[in-house]
Amino acid sequence: ARGIGWRQLAVVDGKGGTAAYHGARITSVHSDHAGVGCITIGNILANTGVTRAMVESFCADPELHIAERLVRAMEQGTLRAENRNDNSGKRGQHPARARRP
Repeated sequence: ARGIGWRQLAVVDGKGGTAAYHGARITSVHSDHAGVGCITIGNILANTGVTRAMVESFCADPELHIAERLVRAMEQGTLRAENRNDNSGKRGQHPARARRP
């Protein structure tokens, strides 16, 4: 496929299995991390721990609504990028979140 070397792809199958692909031409910091029935993938990252922090947060409380789990994962990824991640997955750790009504 044209441009495949610049592409990234992550999939989750119907049984929760995961796979990731990072094209050979991607030279920025990139990573993926899989959890139970989920996967994160990214490039142009501050560090490779960002995707791990996101999965850990997403999986921390599976009883939460999916939207809340996604927001928490993004917050923890941002905190990890800023080296302020406490890996708790708890709400309210990110300064931007504190300002939300």
